[in-house]
Amino acid sequence: MPKTSLPILHRESLDNSIIGTHGRCPRKAYYNYFLNRGHSGVSYPLKFGEAFHKYREIMISSYIESGYKWGLSHAMAGYQAAFDIYPEDPPIGHKRDWQTLGRLKTTMEVATAHFMNEMQMGSRKVLYTEQPFTLSLPSGRLFGGRMDEILEWNGKLWVRDYKTTARMGPTYGNKFDPDNQMTGYTWAARQLSGRPVAGVIIQSIYNTKTKGPEIHEFLTTRSEGIIDQWIESIEAEYDEIETHIEKDVWPMRTAACDDFGGCMFREACQFDHWKDIENWLLSNTTESVWDYTNPTEEKGNVD
Repeated sequence: MPKTSLPILHRESLDNSIIGTHGRCPRKAYYNYFLNRGHSGVSYPLKFGEAFHKYREIMISSYIESGYKWGLSHAMAGYQAAFDIYPEDPPIGHKRDWQTLGRLKTTMEVATAHFMNEMQMGSRKVLYTEQPFTLSLPSGRLFGGRMDEILEWNGKLWVRDYKTTARMGPTYGNKFDPDNQMTGYTWAARQLSGRPVAGVIIQSIYNTKTKGPEIHEFLTTRSEGIIDQWIESIEAEYDEIETHIEKDVWPMRTAACDDFGGCMFREACQFDHWKDIENWLLSNTTESVWDYTNPTEEKGNVD
């Protein structure tokens, strides 16, 4: 018998967000992705990033649909789509009060100028933008995700991933080697295209209260052996998750309680009984269903 009366989502496929969260703490993954609970607050950094991604999606898709004929109308359509997602400034005194509509506009203008320069150089051509995928692993289980862009660069196929960040330093690029998300994208692009994939271009858009926007690029490649190890790891994570579902036991890994400024479910894990946990979740969180094919629809991002 389930420990909680909250509805449990039986997912037909998993993605890097679910598997990565499970790896840090199965209990958090259970609350977040299977009971579908999210914090009732707003995360301005996440919303800023979502708005930027929407701008890129609309601008690039419009450009592709025009037959690769550039016009500033493509960028303007992207700007408006971003403002629809990020409609107001953070409140004065908020730790990210500098992430204003004005900063978002400047960030998009810098990114547009960067893209126009890329077009003039002519070595890169975006083929697909915001490409969702759900693909079979060797076991037949499904793994999915959504790639920001697939492009050709000097005759080779690459994935491009966009990051908005307030952290940058000499070792920032090291975080992508190894990185399961980038390995998964390389594997997926290869499966979808039937072509070799050189790797992933990570384009990080750096902003702080006193610096930015700046654009920094990092390249990461994956060998066949690394991809094979990734597949083994994903299958093993699937095994663990299926065991947790079967036994209805989701372990707490308390080393992750302080991740990202503190887990939003930390208080829930301090109750003695599941009924009390359920009551806390109902009182302090909102229903939030993660769908990697449409990530901007998720509600209740944590601040």
